[in-house]
Amino acid sequence: MSPIGSPIRYCTTRDHARIAFSAAGAGHPLVRTPCWFNHVEAERSSPLWAGAIGALEQRHLLVRYDARGCGMSQATEVIPTLASALDDLEAVIAASGIARFALFGMSQGAAVAIAYAARHPEAVSHLVLQGAFLRTPLGPHEAPEARLLAALARTGWHERGEAFRQVFGMRLLGSGASAGLHEFDRLQRLAADGETVASALAWMSTLDVTDDARAVRCPVLVLHGREDRHVDFAHGEALAGVLPRAEFVPLAGGAHLPVGDAVMTARVVAEIAAFFQRHPVHASVNGGIEISHLTSREREVLDLLAAGWANGQIAAHLGLAAKTVRNYVTQILEKLGIDSRGQAIVQARELGLGRV
Repeated sequence: MSPIGSPIRYCTTRDHARIAFSAAGAGHPLVRTPCWFNHVEAERSSPLWAGAIGALEQRHLLVRYDARGCGMSQATEVIPTLASALDDLEAVIAASGIARFALFGMSQGAAVAIAYAARHPEAVSHLVLQGAFLRTPLGPHEAPEARLLAALARTGWHERGEAFRQVFGMRLLGSGASAGLHEFDRLQRLAADGETVASALAWMSTLDVTDDARAVRCPVLVLHGREDRHVDFAHGEALAGVLPRAEFVPLAGGAHLPVGDAVMTARVVAEIAAFFQRHPVHASVNGGIEISHLTSREREVLDLLAAGWANGQIAAHLGLAAKTVRNYVTQILEKLGIDSRGQAIVQARELGLGRV
C-alpha cells in the first residue's frame, strides 16, 4: 500500500497532548504501540519498517502512532509514565473509532499493551508481544547502566557522527544488522531529542507489569530473539510463563526489533498471521467481521462498497461489467455470513474500509 494512502491524523489526550497517528490497511484492527522512538511518517517509507508495515496492512487495519514528545506528536511538560503512555493509547483508539482490536507491542511498548489489555479485556482480542518483559531490564539491578545511558543521551544524542547513537542501534538491531544502522540512526534523530530519550529511559527503568500480565485474558503471542542483546531471552520466557494464554515462539538471532533483517521480518509477520489463524476473530465474539479470507478483488469491491459507491460506479472504476460486480457482492456477503449490503457496509467501515 502506498504511503499516499496513509495520511497522518491527530488526536488529543485528556491532558491536551496532541498525538499523531496513522490508520491504513483492512481487516481486524491491529494497534501497534510505540517502541523505542518512532516517527509515524518517516518509518512508513523507511526500508527498515516498510516491509513489516506493508505486510501487516494486508491483513489488518494497522494503527500506528508516535508517543508524546516523539516523532510528529507534541512534546509536553508531563514526565513520561506508564499512565501517560496509556492515555496516549486511549486517545488514539477513541479517534480511530475501533471497538475491538488486537495490540502489538515491542520492547517497552509491550508493557503498555499488556497494561491496557489487563484493564480493558472487553476491547482487546489478541496480544502480540516481541522483545517484551515483566520487569524492565533497566531496573534496580542495572541502575548504573540505566543512569549511564540516560546521561549519554542528554549529552551526546545530537553530536555529529553516529558512534554514540549506534550504541542504541546495536542493542536494538543486533550485530547482524550493521547495514541498517545508518537508517536506524536517521530515524532516531528524527524521532526524538536527547532530553526526550533520557526522560523515556528514566520511566522505562520503573516498568513492572507482572500483576497486569496475570490479569490478561486474551490469546497472547510472545516472540523473543534467542540472542537479544537488549532484553535477555530469559525475560521473554518469564513473561510467557505468567501470561495465562501465552504461546511462546523463540526467534533465531540477536535482533530486539523486527527491522533491518528481511528474514526476521518475514518470520515475525508469518508467526503473527499463523497466530490469528489459530485464534480467529469470529463475528459471534465481537459483532465484527473477518475479511482475511476474501480475495484481493473481493476486498477491493468491499472497500468501494464501504465508501458508498453504487455497483455501476464500482464497475466503471474497476473496468468490470455491472453483472460481475453484482456477483462479487453476492460472493462477499456469502463469505462474510452477512444478509444485507447495508450490514456489510457498516461492518466494513468499522474495519477501516471505505476511505477511498
